[in-house]
Amino acid sequence: MYHPKRSACFNLAPLGLGLSIALLSQASLAAPDLVLGAQDRSSRTLTIYQQDLALFSETYPLSLDASAPEIRLNDISNRLQPDSIFTSGIGDLRRIELGSSNPGFSERLQALQGKEVELIHQDGATDPRTVTLLYVEGSGIQVADNGATEFIPYAGPWRIRIPGTSQPASGAHLSLQGSGQPGDQLTLSYLSNGISWQAGYQLEILPDGKRIQLEGRATLSNNSGTDLDGAQVRLLAGKVNQPNSGRVPIYAMAAKLETSADAAPQREATQDYQLYPLPEPVNLKQGASISVPLQAPIEMALSSHYRFEQSVYGGAQPQTQTGHPRHDISFTLPNDDANDLPLPAGSARVYRETQERGLTYVGGQQLSDTAAGEQVTLTLGEAFDLTVETEQTEFQRQGENVVVGFKVSIRNSGNEDRTLDYRAIFNQPRIMLASSERGEELGAIQAWTLDIPAGGEKVLEYSVRLLRN
Repeated sequence: MYHPKRSACFNLAPLGLGLSIALLSQASLAAPDLVLGAQDRSSRTLTIYQQDLALFSETYPLSLDASAPEIRLNDISNRLQPDSIFTSGIGDLRRIELGSSNPGFSERLQALQGKEVELIHQDGATDPRTVTLLYVEGSGIQVADNGATEFIPYAGPWRIRIPGTSQPASGAHLSLQGSGQPGDQLTLSYLSNGISWQAGYQLEILPDGKRIQLEGRATLSNNSGTDLDGAQVRLLAGKVNQPNSGRVPIYAMAAKLETSADAAPQREATQDYQLYPLPEPVNLKQGASISVPLQAPIEMALSSHYRFEQSVYGGAQPQTQTGHPRHDISFTLPNDDANDLPLPAGSARVYRETQERGLTYVGGQQLSDTAAGEQVTLTLGEAFDLTVETEQTEFQRQGENVVVGFKVSIRNSGNEDRTLDYRAIFNQPRIMLASSERGEELGAIQAWTLDIPAGGEKVLEYSVRLLRN
């Protein structure tokens, strides 16, 4: 009985001495034993990473009598990484060819040497480029653009539009030649660039101001050169190291969705990462983005605080300094039997709804990967209603040391009481001499917690001896 053997290729060896990989701009001259396309594929599963990377896993039924068959697969990603291919069902791989699926494509380009062609980027947002085609190579074209020459690979993000056609030339085919007798199914797996996902979180501060509701979505973007039709998708959260890692693109969030607990994926742990299998097949056209539920709405206790930091130096400061404190909110991700909530890295946007003003966006920031049970702190912006004025009231030299004093006035023009975490940051050793309020020493920081009544003012005065290092 035939037992399919999984094959992998990681080196580029000459034909006859091992596995060979060829990057071709047109079809192989020899006719393949079998051509397979999207209609022949029995399954396609993608694991999509947050770093412009996806793992394709595809299966195709086989019915072949020939030994060492050559199989051509159309409708694959043109951002495929050839040295990442794994197969089973056709024995050990003898040859891999990756090239354009467009008949006569290379010949048409050859006829355009010395003429202008248009380059269209797969992201759909970058402006097209008009360049001069210099010559055609095996895996791409050499062009001139504003006096500079550049190589444009067929498997890269730029598509070539041939004059007289409405769509840019695209697509790729993969030819595999195995060894021995094939089985009844081909399994193909490969890594591809051009597909990524990003997490986005919508947070709403509830009316009492003491709780916050969070829901999460994932935005998937496809610039791989192939449509995803009915693909099973898993989203992997975490940073995966890649050889020759490139820039990680950030994609915009899509329109708001209504998220329910049933629609959100059931998270799984794998290795050191979090895996989110999407419950429904995904249809995502080349160049498109979609948003899918990631985390069903969940409520958490919320704390709100204000912080102002002032650097203190051993010099005269004749002018009064004015600023506004930072407004932070904090909540702790659940980590118990009922809820276990890590947050993959992504954008967080915070809203608050009031009866008078309706829904208002109040701030946000980018989050890093955060484990369950950890505290999340978001900086919403500066507090308009709180004003901090710092005036130097004393400056005198005492040998190698300096004594400085400050008067800090905090005004609250809002209609709610505020608590401010005021911090003086010192760049040299110090001895506190006097303070009108009780503070706390935190290494190079002296911190005070100050209550400022609505419509009122709080004054802090302190003096300190700064010691020479």
